Amino acid sequence: MDFEYIYPIIVLFGSFAIMLAVGVPITFAIGLSSLFSILIALPPDAAISVISQKMTVGLDGFTLLAIPFFVLAGNIMNTGESPGAW
Repeated sequence: MDFEYIYPIIVLFGSFAIMLAVGVPITFAIGLSSLFSILIALPPDAAISVISQKMTVGLDGFTLLAIPFFVLAGNIMNTGESPGAW
């Protein structure tokens, strides 16, 4: 294997381990380490394109629609208007 392919993997795991050791929350450590490895593995224009496409595809799911409806149901139940509705 060429070092060119191993370098982004080393950066991915290395930056993740360093951020966890410093005390960065896991969600931010995962996001930032993957961002660093993508920026190293690809040219800047392609990296920005890949990141924006992955973010758009990640938000384009019908399962994410359940979250605001659960929040709405919780607000309705919290106000006391739900006994008449159920």
